[in-house]
Amino acid sequence: MNHSPEIVIYGAGAIGGALGGWISPHYGRVSLLARGEHAAVMQSNGLILHSPKDKEIPQVVPVSVIDDLAQKPEADIVVLAVKNYDLEQAAIDIKAKLTREPLIVAAQNGIENQDILPRYFSNIIYSVICFSAWLEKPGTVCYLPGGALVLGTPHSPDEQLRYSMQTVRNIFTLGIKTEITDHFQDAMHCKLVMNLMNGLFSLTGVHVQNISSMHTFKKLMAGTLLEGIEIVRKAGYKEVKLPRMPSWKTIRILGMLPNFVFRMFIRNMLFDSTSQDILDRKKTISEIDTLNGYIVNMADSLGIAAPYNRTIYRLAQTGFRNAAFKPLDVKVLWQNIQKASS
Repeated sequence: MNHSPEIVIYGAGAIGGALGGWISPHYGRVSLLARGEHAAVMQSNGLILHSPKDKEIPQVVPVSVIDDLAQKPEADIVVLAVKNYDLEQAAIDIKAKLTREPLIVAAQNGIENQDILPRYFSNIIYSVICFSAWLEKPGTVCYLPGGALVLGTPHSPDEQLRYSMQTVRNIFTLGIKTEITDHFQDAMHCKLVMNLMNGLFSLTGVHVQNISSMHTFKKLMAGTLLEGIEIVRKAGYKEVKLPRMPSWKTIRILGMLPNFVFRMFIRNMLFDSTSQDILDRKKTISEIDTLNGYIVNMADSLGIAAPYNRTIYRLAQTGFRNAAFKPLDVKVLWQNIQKASS
């Protein structure tokens, strides 16, 4: 890899857009692949980045935008920032349009990318996304400050891949704190536990409807996360401290927080990607299979009941297939979990 590699961020939505916006001012060889109105707005006005607190003084970042990978046929690095359900088609597109095999930087939740991407590429770096961002409107990404990116590989990398990982870290660090871990599978499973909230939040519509009982929602959230911790620990994964992510000890005291403190905690959380797909964009496909579904399958292999995640997964599988899906009241979800536990 040359000293100034050409980078394409394939999928410039919330995560890809934020990365591109943070890195582009400091590194001139980054292009964002986007289409439709989102691409048109960025081409005309630049990418607008803001946190919830600085919405009135957003950062406008000039970015290079392409709508077809064929426009950058010699890209050295492709940051794949599409969802798992679009990943295979993206891999096929990359193989067809680049003149040589690039270094792939995978930026997905869960571990399904570890099954898909090696079928198409030999040089892959994976990442744990330790920041929250969402696409507020075409051309505008909102994010929570203080995030980071953790890079790694499922197995010990050879010397060349380790050098490539250091190169990516050095470039990304220009715009966002970036670390390398030698315990990537542990780190990924720690993040996956936190992503179990996506199914809960989208199923109950915490961002779009009033929560009828904050006490009940607190029990739901604590139970879902603690159940996830139990499952990944029994599967042999260890806790890795991740930037901006609460420790397992902190999660254990979540259910003991006063309701007013817990309410503030919820209000400070951004619209997660699953909720945005299901409740805002009315999609009938989500990452629920690779998050709560993955945990349920792991629980089955270990003989663990997992009533929280099993119920969330079951109800989401059915409900999310309907474009007119209406979020459940938290008390209804709690009743379903109680039935599953009895």
